[in-house]
Amino acid sequence: MAGHGRRVSVLGVPTSAGSHNAGQERAPAAWRAAGLIDALRAAGLDVEDRGDLPAAPYRPVEPADGLRDTDRVVEVARRVAAEVAAILGAGRLPLVLGGDCTITLGALDGFGEGGLVYFDGDADLTTPERSGSAVADTMGMTHMLGGGSPRLARLGSRYPLLRPGQVVLFGFDPAELDTGEWTELVSRHLYAAPAPAVRADPAGQARAALAYLDRRVGSYLVHLDVDVLHTGMFPLANFPHFAGLTLDQVADCLNEFTSGESFGGLVITEVNPDHDPGGRVLARLVATVAEALAAARRTMPLSTRRALPVVLARGGHQLSQPAPGASAPPEVIYIIRHGEKPADPPPVNPRQPPPVPAPPFGVDDQGNQDEHSLLPRGWQRSGALAVLFDPALGAPQAGLQVPAALLSPSYGDPARTTVHRTYQTIQGLGDRLGLKIASDFAEGQEPELAASVVSTHSGVVLICWEHRHIPDIASSLPTVPGTVIPEKWSGDRFDVIWTFTLVPGSAPAQYTFGQIPQQLLSGDSDTVIQA
Repeated sequence: MAGHGRRVSVLGVPTSAGSHNAGQERAPAAWRAAGLIDALRAAGLDVEDRGDLPAAPYRPVEPADGLRDTDRVVEVARRVAAEVAAILGAGRLPLVLGGDCTITLGALDGFGEGGLVYFDGDADLTTPERSGSAVADTMGMTHMLGGGSPRLARLGSRYPLLRPGQVVLFGFDPAELDTGEWTELVSRHLYAAPAPAVRADPAGQARAALAYLDRRVGSYLVHLDVDVLHTGMFPLANFPHFAGLTLDQVADCLNEFTSGESFGGLVITEVNPDHDPGGRVLARLVATVAEALAAARRTMPLSTRRALPVVLARGGHQLSQPAPGASAPPEVIYIIRHGEKPADPPPVNPRQPPPVPAPPFGVDDQGNQDEHSLLPRGWQRSGALAVLFDPALGAPQAGLQVPAALLSPSYGDPARTTVHRTYQTIQGLGDRLGLKIASDFAEGQEPELAASVVSTHSGVVLICWEHRHIPDIASSLPTVPGTVIPEKWSGDRFDVIWTFTLVPGSAPAQYTFGQIPQQLLSGDSDTVIQA
């Protein structure tokens, strides 16, 4: 008889194609032998067992382009994606049993746009170039974020599968990360809760991680690699970790993750039955998983998952990501100038040779000299703005809210737009929030931009523009009568935010004007721009 709880579909993925050795391909059968299906039903869940995908056991092949057995890893991931999409389409919750960690690439693709709790003993941020093993499951996060081999990074229906602000790295052993992985983690501004922090407060760290995701995504998938457990206490994982968590600590975290209102599925990887011949260790994990899934609450049907808006939350105030044609005007519109730029070249004198550019130079995000890009100080401001509008802990400073839409000018060719300082200034914030920067209007189209913002957006909008045209945007917004806005933006000011706050109940929409000094970098002023 079907249970009265949530509807769960179990899918086995018997693969070790992306691993160091054989064994994990036998895990789905071991889960069933340990009583998983019966335990889920006994917990009151409506369980569908979809069986297993075709087995793909490890085979010793030579690496190609820094990866082993890539064709089979991709084939398995695509099959997983199709199955997960079908499960969600039927309004059910996927429980995917691996298999090595590369199956999460497929599960995430099938899951659709959303977030990921990467509950794993490793960060998996190595690359084919840096890896000595060429084993794909040590590089899973790299490929989800769009790096590494294009054959894995682009195997799905979207690219990248994840943006940095859509994932939390949870429970990893910090001693396992090499310099390259730490560089990736820090440079991408990834949320990280390493094992020592989780060990000190498992449930609290899990709730903090979910609060971070809830500001950015409408739903999330949980990846649980059993190597997050201490191998000496729980010898089940394919790869040993002797600085991992206890089963009780993992259970506390998993209960928090599965009880989140946006929880959308669970992928469990790295079980090697060869390490548990009698099945007694796995039976304890079965009980943990059944309890976690039974305790989870569902507040929205899974069949609507792909249509969910992104939810941004701060201090209990939730804002939905704007959609074109939204009926409600934005609650708040912020306008900032781009970060610091190279000095303007002197006027050209046709009787003299053109002046030689002098430092300091603008540089793009690859370090290449570019006259349209930010100075190093401008890049510092870009990073500081990301934290100003979206701090990792707590709410933004008084008067600010988390943006739900980011806008910058178009410079025709997208390749030119993305290397321009107006785009670069909010690039870090966009990566942090998982938001695409919209560039639908060019400089000189400020009235059209203002009209579009008011009529087709809602929530909180942040515009980054060239300073000479910012007053044109401001004067084109519908402000309350008598509002005084500076006619010029001072050429030496990069450190001010202009704010436009919707008057509640106004119809048509009217906004009040204000200014907030950023005060982010040394030398920033605490004054506003005078009218």
